[in-house]
Formats: sequence, structure tokens, C-alpha cells
Amino acid sequence: MKTLLRILSLPLLKISIILTIWKPATEIATTLLKSSSDWKNIALVLHLCAFLIFPLGFLIKQWRKWLWGGLVLLVQISTTMIAIFYGMIPTIIFFAMLSILTFKALLQNNLNFSGKNWDRTSFILCIFFIAFSLAYPHWIEPVSLSNILLFSPLGLANCPTLLFTCGFMILADNCRPKFLSFLVAFLTIYFGFFWHITTKCIYRCGSNYCRI
Repeated sequence: MKTLLRILSLPLLKISIILTIWKPATEIATTLLKSSSDWKNIALVLHLCAFLIFPLGFLIKQWRKWLWGGLVLLVQISTTMIAIFYGMIPTIIFFAMLSILTFKALLQNNLNFSGKNWDRTSFILCIFFIAFSLAYPHWIEPVSLSNILLFSPLGLANCPTLLFTCGFMILADNCRPKFLSFLVAFLTIYFGFFWHITTKCIYRCGSNYCRI
């Protein structure tokens, strides 16, 4: 299974990147804005789950692996399903791969959160990534504080889901699968540069925060 995933992953990544670049950015942006509006109740449920489960994981250490790992997996699967609904093939491939790898890591006990490698820097980075994913201001209309905090497109769009995943990967033990870590880091950097170049997303995020 591990060998098969690695054999298939590189061609799939190449195909997905080509499809992402080939499709007009404005068309992708329109789809993401529509999905964020149409499925905002899903985003609300995922936000409430995150607000409940993240602190709960600190309190119940023996359940932490399944609480946090299951939450990350849920958000990844949600993003995959939304992408299937709108026919966004690159996102389907990317997040189906992430979901399979995360699920596999949980089953094989390779994704744990014991806290042994936590330090101040990793904890600050984790909080930043998770907070940013939960208050991601892009693809939100109308822009308001309540909409950003409750309806930002976590589990609906690529970037907030990847930021959310990054936050928990930082807290994961060092035994986490290397390929999963690589894929999360690669996709986060790739989509960050892609959306900033095509839609000036960093500027738009800052602008939307200023509009609150």
C-alpha cells in the first residue's frame, strides 16, 4: 500500500498542478466563492467542532490522537467532498491523497500528539496556523467579524484546510510519516504562491481584515 501510494503520488501531483495552472484563476476563484457561500453551514459546524475539540485535546491526553487526528481528517474529507461536488479535479486529488495518508497514519499509530517535542516556538506557530485557518478572510461575502469567525471556508477551500492541517502537524510527534509532512508542506507553499500570484490573496486577506 505504501509503495503504491508513492508510485501514484508523483504523477498525480504533476497532473493536478498542470490542471490548476491550466484552468483560469478567475474561474477557480468564482467556484471557491460560490462553494464558500453555498456550504457555509458546513463551515460553521467545522468551526464549532474545532472550538470544542482543540481545547478538549489538551484536557484528555489519552484521547488526543483521535480527537485531533479525527478533526483534521474530517476537515480534509469535507474539502474533498466539496471539490467532488464542484468538479475541482486538482483539489479532489490533493485532498483525497491527504485524507488517505492521514487516515493510514492514525490507524498505524504514526500520528500522535504526546507533547514531548512541544516548545514555545512550535506552540506559537501552531496557534497562528489554526487561528488563521479559523478566521480566514478570503472568499467571505459580506465581510464582517462574525462571518469570518464562524463562516470562513474551513473544510471548503484549499488554503484554510491546509493551514489547519499544518497547525496540527507542527504539534504531532516526530514519528509522523515523512511523506505526509512533505505533502502538507508542499501543498501549503504551492497554493500560497499560486493564489497570491493569481488573485493577490495576501493583499485581499489584509484588506478584508481592515474592513472589519
